[in-house]
Amino acid sequence: MNAPRKVVHGEERTDHVPQRSGNWIRVLVIGVLLVLIGVLVAWRMHEGTPRTLAEEYEPITAQRPLPSSPSGATAPDASPVVASQPDESPIDAQQKVDAGNVPATPARLPKLLDLGAKTCIPCKMMAPILDELRTAYAGDFDVAFIDVRENREPATRYGIQAIPTQIFFDAKGSELRRHVGFFSREEVLATWEELGYSFPVR
Repeated sequence: MNAPRKVVHGEERTDHVPQRSGNWIRVLVIGVLLVLIGVLVAWRMHEGTPRTLAEEYEPITAQRPLPSSPSGATAPDASPVVASQPDESPIDAQQKVDAGNVPATPARLPKLLDLGAKTCIPCKMMAPILDELRTAYAGDFDVAFIDVRENREPATRYGIQAIPTQIFFDAKGSELRRHVGFFSREEVLATWEELGYSFPVR
């Protein structure tokens, strides 16, 4: 299209109409690129997260919520699940655990109780940590595990909504603190120290 012409003081001049059609296209392209960069950065940050929510904890059940924990909870009477040692049979290991009582110990010790399930992914991640703590700190504090999908009574008693849940008890059996989700060895020992218990690093 020819640009409009006009005559000023006997001279013919051409008015140049600014071309605006290309400007908004460039703005649109830049905006789309910025959005894509933002999405990419957010995705990369998410990929760098150490643990996902599914790895942290699992609900006990989707069908029936459990009541809240009663105040003044004490250490459980239910027995932990005990794995057999290499030099003993599963029957011998099971005989060590009575269905309604924790095995007697020479002296009352603080207790770490882990309530979980053998089919729970974060609980499986906790299993070797509990075994290591049970061996390394025998005589300093007890470590017990209860499968609440096989034994619902402790889950109801302690108001367990998600697993794994770790409960810290003092030597008298009174609850001191609880944590829901995966708990590393270092975090367990740090929690004991916060509660006033100093155990040597082993």
